[in-house]
This record gives sequence, structure tokens and C-alpha cells, in this order.
Amino acid sequence: MYYTWNFVERLGTTYDSLQVSIIIALARMLANLTLGGYSTAFVSRKWATALSAGLGAIVLALAGAYEFVYRSVPVGQKPYEWVPISLVVVNIAATMIAVTPLPWLMGGEVFPLRVRGSMSGAVFVVGSAMMFIFIKIYEELMELLQIWGMLFFYAVASVVMVLFAVYLLPETQGKSLFEIEQGFLPKNKRLSREPEPPGGATS
Repeated sequence: MYYTWNFVERLGTTYDSLQVSIIIALARMLANLTLGGYSTAFVSRKWATALSAGLGAIVLALAGAYEFVYRSVPVGQKPYEWVPISLVVVNIAATMIAVTPLPWLMGGEVFPLRVRGSMSGAVFVVGSAMMFIFIKIYEELMELLQIWGMLFFYAVASVVMVLFAVYLLPETQGKSLFEIEQGFLPKNKRLSREPEPPGGATS
């Protein structure tokens, strides 16, 4: 909550930062329950991630442009102060479509059963460590880039996520574990159907 409050404070509006932080938290929860729940259950992983990151890139770039244009205008004199806050809320909703939930969810979909437990734990450890590191360097980055630079930085990261979704992200929605595993193999080594387990039923 502190970092959300601090981020809103740096947007330079006259709106109460604590109230806006609460609104952002509520928007995150509602988007997770609605957009996130629907997209993770019914929408293609690649398409949902590309859409989620693409929308995020657009609204973050717009917010960055607003903050850059009015970077020298004193607080309280900027026109349309609701614009950057609204764009941040829209970004929160957009990321809940896929960018936020899928890294945690797909760990249970892409790893073979024999290593799923250990690899899912490793994903959690690495993801949590990266979140910790970026939270700790937030202040230094903010001082270096300023709020408008941070927004553009996030927008560029979102564009990278779009490219990742289109070219690298494996599709797991509606696929069996066998089909997912085959997708990681070269085409000449893929099997047309799953082999029967040893000791299976005979015709």
C-alpha cells in the first residue's frame, strides 16, 4: 500500500493519494475476480497475454506522455488531473487479464508431472525474489527516471511482454499435458498421439 500511495503521490495531482490507492486496490480485486477469472478459464494464453500487455503499453505510454508534457506545471494547475489516475486504473485492470495471474498459473500447466512440484516451487521463489528486488530499487529508479520516465519504462516492458506472448509463450489453454510437452520438441521428434502406458489395456 505504501508503494501504491507513493506512486500516486508522484503523479502530482490534488486527489487524496490514500483514497486513490484504495480505489486502485479495489479495481485490482474486481478485475482479478472478473476479467482475470474469465480470461484464465476461457481465453487463449497467447491472445490474452498479448491483449493484456498491449492495453497496458498503450495506457502507460499515454500516462507517461501526460506526465512529461506537464512535468513543470505545479500541482493543482495541471488540466484534467483525473487522466493519469484513470489510465493507471485501466492499466491495473488490463494486467489482470493475463500479465499478472498467468506467470503463477502456468507453472502448473507447462511442467511435466515428475518435476511439477519442484519447478512450481522454483517459479514461486524466483518470482517472489524478482518482485522483492524491483520493489527495493523502486526509489532509485524513480529518482533516476522521474514519474514520466517510469511510466515509459513500464510501457516498454509491456511491449516486450507482447512480443514474448506472440513469439515465445507456449499455448496451454485447452491442451493436455502431452500436447503441451510436444510443443517444446522439434517438429521431427513430435508424436502424433500419446503412447499407451506400460501394462495398459490390450485390444
